[in-house]
Amino acid sequence: MKIKLVLLFFICFNHLSFSQNSYDSEFIAKLKSDVMKGQKDKYEQWKAFEGKLGKDKRVFFLLNTYIYNPKETKIWGEYLYTKYNTPIQLEGILKGSKVYLKEFVKGKHTGTLIFDMENSTGEWTNNQGSSYTIEIELCELRAYVQQYYSNRLEDIQNKNFKTFVKGYKTSIIPNFAAISDSDEERTQKIDRKIAAQYLKKSGYENFDDDQAGYLYGDAFFTEHHIYLFTIEYYSPGAFGIDDQLLLVHIFDYKGNLKSSKNLGCNCNDSDMGIEAEHSRSASILVDWDKITIFKKGNSIYFEQDKEINQSWIDYYKISPTGELIEQ
Repeated sequence: MKIKLVLLFFICFNHLSFSQNSYDSEFIAKLKSDVMKGQKDKYEQWKAFEGKLGKDKRVFFLLNTYIYNPKETKIWGEYLYTKYNTPIQLEGILKGSKVYLKEFVKGKHTGTLIFDMENSTGEWTNNQGSSYTIEIELCELRAYVQQYYSNRLEDIQNKNFKTFVKGYKTSIIPNFAAISDSDEERTQKIDRKIAAQYLKKSGYENFDDDQAGYLYGDAFFTEHHIYLFTIEYYSPGAFGIDDQLLLVHIFDYKGNLKSSKNLGCNCNDSDMGIEAEHSRSASILVDWDKITIFKKGNSIYFEQDKEINQSWIDYYKISPTGELIEQ
């Protein structure tokens, strides 16, 4: 992977009217939120890169430039290792063809990155003298932000709650969360006793593994909240097959439950008394601060030789305080 000269000159000398010239955490947070909501035109000055540091450390960079002197260009932003997904602050300058960046962790200078635009690699050095080569290439701004939000486990302030969330499959927003029978072979299962505590629901201790009764789900991370989409998977007996109840619980990063909702189910039930079959399905579209649920229902009445099909859509908005509001 290589940075091409034309791309770097585009970054450094195009769209340079931006007035900020030092790291601003509030601005970066708003940038990420706006990009995920599709409001990215005002961030044309910002560019994202992905690549590797050393032999196998995958990294993403987010950088902006600001000329305050004809011979120097101010550069600032952040980068993250995908293994840890925690942004590291960057500030530096461009002199001629060379980029000089210092990294800061909690205000402390911890490393330096020097990159020459006229060749394809740079070098990162920490304060202990260890050095690694780095190679990066331009990528979509959205790709950086999606990577940042793909897993915010380290931001969870409650240790027990963090352990609970680890039982969920982490996903990138926005994502089509077809939490349905396509996931029936998923091996990652959520601890039922801990789920009863955090999801505020009793009865999970009565699930029987021999009857395929278990919980699984997806976790979606936003700036202030975590959405836990949970499946109650169980086979209730002779009159039902593979029922999957879909639930959403919204928490803050302290582990406080803000709101919850039963979103529907994927299930197939038989009523042999009137010789009928009923099936229902639901799939979820998550788009940052919105949840859309697509639902279908089908009922067959054999004695009456009648079939009824239904479909509808439910829309929900998540408020800044984490409340789920039906639209």
